[in-house]
Amino acid sequence: MSLIDLGFSKKGQALYKKIIALQEELKSQQVIPEDQFNQDIVADMIRDGAPLISKLPPCMGRDTFQDTIHRLCLLFIQYVPERKGEIEEIMNLRSQFYAGMDIQAILKEHKQIKADLLALILENAYRPYYLALAEKLRNLNDLNTWEKHYCPVCGETASLASLDEQDGQRFLWCSYCTTGWHFRRLACLECGNINHEELKYFYLEDDSNLQVHTCTKCKSYIKTVRRGVIKQKNLPLIDAQTVCLDLLAEREGYRR
Repeated sequence: MSLIDLGFSKKGQALYKKIIALQEELKSQQVIPEDQFNQDIVADMIRDGAPLISKLPPCMGRDTFQDTIHRLCLLFIQYVPERKGEIEEIMNLRSQFYAGMDIQAILKEHKQIKADLLALILENAYRPYYLALAEKLRNLNDLNTWEKHYCPVCGETASLASLDEQDGQRFLWCSYCTTGWHFRRLACLECGNINHEELKYFYLEDDSNLQVHTCTKCKSYIKTVRRGVIKQKNLPLIDAQTVCLDLLAEREGYRR
């Protein structure tokens, strides 16, 4: 299960917004070790092409992490009541959750908990740390020299691209930690193809501002919107609201 699976009813969108608000609140409570995060670390990251998380793994305090899980569970019970019993079991087990835990052992012992739900709650519990790390990186470096298709903070593949209406620049965006960075306008993210005859795009009939940019060579795609549409803290919601573009791309044989 993913958040997208919850649909786009008013209730589904309300859950998205509640989770985002909670994570923004908890972002300020995250502690990024000052002695480990500096310009040298960023220089190494860019030189090696390795995201920050490979050098600064999550170090959330156990109590903070477990409280985050508790609060997320309360939200999920409110908006996904059909899985209340399963969610309550996760909430009751929160004292066993900490960075580096053995998820498979927990699932094996508590078979009533499904892997998809636990993964979704844990993914959202970790997110405040990634948001804080991304914010510190933005304050330290403008990422002009990062030219990868994956996020420099968390390593996730870019989920969205945006085009600046005025200068035509393209940005890639990670909807998990809300990091954005420049990328060449006419190049495939996946294979680096620059043959303009193999780089195409299509869009919804009633809205050319929502586009799918594709590479016919490697059959990959990236959803693309106007730069003005991007609001960093709501990137997960924007990614979910444009799932129709994912469906169109998949129907045409493209993958992400």
